[in-house]
Order: sequence, then C-alpha cells, then structure tokens
Amino acid sequence: MSPKEILDKGGYILWDGGRKIYEYTKEKDFTDDSLLGFKHRPFQKNTMIRRTESSIIYHFDFQTNEFGRRIDPRYQSRDKKFFYIAYGCSYIFGTGLENQDTLTSSLNSSLKKSHAYNFATGGIGPNFMLADLRREDFKKEVTQTEGIFHYFYLGAHVLRANGFMEQLSWYSESPYFEKEGDILVRRGNFNTGRPVLTKIYNFLRTVLNWSRWGNFPKLMDSHYLYTCDLISESKKAFKKHFPKAKFVVSEHPLITYKMPPLLTECLKERGITLIRKTLENPPDNYFIPQDGHPTGDFNKWYASEIIKDLKLN
Repeated sequence: MSPKEILDKGGYILWDGGRKIYEYTKEKDFTDDSLLGFKHRPFQKNTMIRRTESSIIYHFDFQTNEFGRRIDPRYQSRDKKFFYIAYGCSYIFGTGLENQDTLTSSLNSSLKKSHAYNFATGGIGPNFMLADLRREDFKKEVTQTEGIFHYFYLGAHVLRANGFMEQLSWYSESPYFEKEGDILVRRGNFNTGRPVLTKIYNFLRTVLNWSRWGNFPKLMDSHYLYTCDLISESKKAFKKHFPKAKFVVSEHPLITYKMPPLLTECLKERGITLIRKTLENPPDNYFIPQDGHPTGDFNKWYASEIIKDLKLN
C-alpha cells in the first residue's frame, strides 16, 4: 500500500525522529476501558501497516479473542496442565509480526506441558498491569490453575508508570496509584488523580514543545522505587488469583536502558524472581529494520532461552 493509498483509506502521518511515517490500521485497534483506560478491542481480525515514503517497515495481520488478548488460531487448545502468561507491551504483543513470529507462538510451538498466553498491550507499563491483575474476573481468562506469570520490563515502563510528560500523549487515562502506608491505592487515572501536574505536563508538551528536549522530568530514585511498588503489588494481586503459581520478572534482552541497581535490589528485597538475560551485541536480524521491535528470529531464540530458564518442558 502506497503512502497515498494509506491516507485515502483513513491512515495518518506521524513524525518519528524527524522521519515522516505513514500508519494504517484496517479496523480500530484500541477501545476505551473504564478500568484500564484503553485495551485492545475484542474479536479483531486486523491489519496494520507502517511505512516511510520509500519503503514498508511492517505489514502484519493479527487477531484478538473475547478479552482483547492477541491469539494465534493454531494454538487455541487449552487442555495443557499449566499456563504461561507473557505480560508486557508491544515487544511482547508482537507489533510488526505475523502470528507465527510472536514470542508466545514460538513458545507454544515447543511447549509440551504449558499453554502460553499473550497478555501484552501496546504502550503500557506496570501501573496498567497492577490494575489489570486487581480485576476480580482476571482468572477467568485462563483455563489452568497453576503456572507462571512473566512480566517483561522495558526502561520506558518507568516513564509510563510515573506519567512522564511525553508518555501522556497516549497514556493520560491509564491507571494512577498513590501510596498510602504500605499499599497502593487507585486514584482514577493521570487526568483525574493528579490533575494539576498532568495539565502542566500537557501544556509543556503541546504548547511549549518541550518534547524536543527528551524525557521530562528527570528520572530520580523515587520513580524507580514507585515502579518497584507497582511490580511488587502486582505480584500480590496475581497470587490472590493463583496462590500456587509463580510470578517472574525479566528485563527484555533488546532494551537499551537496563534496570538500575536500585530497582533490581528493591525487587529482590520484595521477593520478586528476577531473570536477566543480556545480549551485548544482538545481531541485526533480531530487530525490525527502521523500527526496533523484535523480529521472529529473536523470539525463536528467546523462547528457547525462556523454556530453559524456567524449566517449562
């Protein structure tokens, strides 16, 4: 599909690092959600295209189930004994990839005892995960009663969880929590829970164009500790649904900004199982060209590493 055809069919232009990008989605992907702010729309059979003036970056099809979770129709038998839930953002959802190339599909092609569920949502952070896991009906999405919940961390998740200026362009209606004593209390979203600060950030971003200076505000220890709170509270919420299951956190191996020692030590102190798999010089075929999201080649490699690390077979 050419740039003109994308615009004629209702697509749009965005600017990414000075590049003019054309994006098209056949159907509306996200829908509003009163609890989470947004989520992938249920029962989708969708197509997404992203390209520059001269070349296609990706063109892929995807489907979602009744809960808005991405599925691979080849792996819908849930009669295996254990679950494996992959939770994260677009890196885990499989943005840019056909079904067979996603991480969960790579896992399902090899798993003998577990069914891998893709519970990823593009553009989210651990505040979204906590609100999702606190849903009373969360467990009805999973057939099994035992297994592993695996959250994949990216550095950008800290910015999203703390409602940084640039992230609010799409994330302002996502869940906002305040700490009261030792617990996190839901205070609506970033618009309703901290309205003054959110309005200031939006003014700086949209009127004064502060986005050109990068992330704002400056990352501080308090932001990482708050992220740690969100992750540890997510574990507690998950264990209420599945007392016998395991909760695991991993840095995604392709991320540029690694977890600082403050965050890793905080997670360990909270009893979080942390698995760190480092790739010093990942090959070019592990990244979608001109984009940076993982490829199917990477996911096949990573699936084999996860199976070994977590002893899934």
